Amino acid sequence: MQYVIGNWKMHCTVPEAVALAGRIEDGLEDIAKDQPLPTVVLCPPFTALSAVSDVIQHRSISLGAQDVHWADHGPHTGEISPTQLKDLVQYVIIGHSERRESGETNEIVARKLKAVVTAGLIPILCVGEKELTSKAASEVATELKESLAEIEPKTVPDLLIAYEPVWAIGTGDVAESGHIAEVATHLKKTAAKIGISDGQVLYGGSVDRDNVERVVDISELDGLLVGGSSLSDQSFVSIVSAVSRHG
Repeated sequence: MQYVIGNWKMHCTVPEAVALAGRIEDGLEDIAKDQPLPTVVLCPPFTALSAVSDVIQHRSISLGAQDVHWADHGPHTGEISPTQLKDLVQYVIIGHSERRESGETNEIVARKLKAVVTAGLIPILCVGEKELTSKAASEVATELKESLAEIEPKTVPDLLIAYEPVWAIGTGDVAESGHIAEVATHLKKTAAKIGISDGQVLYGGSVDRDNVERVVDISELDGLLVGGSSLSDQSFVSIVSAVSRHG
């Protein structure tokens, strides 16, 4: 696995975010003494991006945003554009299930993805079925295709596809390994047919320090998107360590 991404969602004041990022940075530097680290990305709330950027100084950690608007500027009160983010972050989460629950459609996600790619940022595109069925892989593949509808594949040098089955989020249990592997394989094939030959697939959905070993052995995966467990430096560092050990 190559990536471990922490999504802090709507947690942490600026001082809390600075302290947490500092503890995670220290923990990662200890791991790096003995083994190579994957690419670690933290996605704090917008209010803490600048302060966390000053703390990590992009040593062991890269920085990502949790969302973005598709326009570069304009009368969009409360929104953040790719242009405003590009001096702070390298990655942007797009289409998270919690955003989709708020009414974000595949069409909106597609516009955001195009804007992120145009700005030279790396998209973390979230997809995932609401219910576990035998058609899950094809449903998620359709979501992926519609989310990529606005872009020219050749313009996307890097794409991280975060597979997050909605029914597994917040349950404390990750999806079965065989199911994850099946969907990850289908997503990679779908991306390749579109023209994106190097799409990386991450898994997210109740990953924690106790179950991470079940996930890191899935060869079809390229990384993890971690939610609640990224708010504890000890848990998150343990997850990174498990990924690092497995190479």
